[in-house]
Formats: sequence, C-alpha cells, structure tokens
Amino acid sequence: MDYEKDLINELLHPDVYMFENYMRGINELEGVANQTLKNSDSIEARITSLFIYYQITEEVLAFVLRYCDLITRGSLYPIRFTKKMETRVGFTESLKEIEKSIEFESKAELLAAAQHLGELRNELGHKIVSDYSTPQFDCEDEIQKVQELFAIISECQLKAQIWFVDEIKRIRTRKSIHILIKKYS
Repeated sequence: MDYEKDLINELLHPDVYMFENYMRGINELEGVANQTLKNSDSIEARITSLFIYYQITEEVLAFVLRYCDLITRGSLYPIRFTKKMETRVGFTESLKEIEKSIEFESKAELLAAAQHLGELRNELGHKIVSDYSTPQFDCEDEIQKVQELFAIISECQLKAQIWFVDEIKRIRTRKSIHILIKKYS
C-alpha cells in the first residue's frame, strides 16, 4: 500500500491500527495482578504483581506512542515520514519518545506516574537481590505505591485516549486529509 492510503485507513479506523496488539491479554493480565494481590499474602505473588503492572504500563506507553505517531503524521500531511515511529522500544525509551512527542491530555501526569513506577520496580529489584533472604525483607509499601501509580496511569491513559480520538476527528476535517478520504473511501 502507499503512504496516503495507509494514513487514511489509520485515521478512519484508528481502532484497528491502535489495538493491533494492545488489548490482547491486557485486561486479563490486569485482572491477574489484582487477583494476585487480593488473594495471596506471599511475597513472591506480590512481587509478581508488581512486574505485571510494570509490563502493562509498558504496553500503555506503546499504545500512547502509536496515537502520537498517527496524530503527528495526520497533522503534518502532506509532509510524509518515510518511517513510522517505533512503538516497541521498551519502557525507558518509550518514556523518552513520549516526552519529546506531541502534547496531549494528562501527558505530564502519565509520564510522572510511569517514571515513578519504573523507579519502584528497579528499587524493588535491587532490594530483592540484597535483602530477600533476610527476615526484615518487606515490599508492602512498594506494592501499595505501585497500585496507586497504576491507577493514575490507567486514568491518564483514558483521558489521553479521549483527547486522541477528538484530535483524530479534527485531523479528518483538514482539507488535505478530507481530499484523501474522498480519494480512498
């Protein structure tokens, strides 16, 4: 396919473009993390839930990057990008890419919460290595904070998604995009 046709397909059907891998198992994994915390008192289960929340957050960041990419390409058309933004770059790189990308609803809060979650994961990883076999090992504070941060991340993602959808609707009204819609629809 060519650039213009791909762009219009993505702008007209962002759900197909955005959700290609995102929704597969994400809700299920979030349920697993919640149930693990709710039904288990073991340290190992609690640590597992932290890493599940971290991985889900990485998926949220990739999802946000796909929206940023689409809105950037749609807003700047007829300028063409020869390559779409890479959205599977890992947690830290995703944070950097989002930070230097477009402004959107709840961007600062999303980035701050995700950054803090990443720091907690790293701190807990170091704590596990150094203190796991000691009687004083405890990760309850970290797990509680992770749950709070993940709730913020989920709320920010929802606000951002609403903003992205509205922005895509606005982009579709641009004359150059409207001409392409007629051409490829």
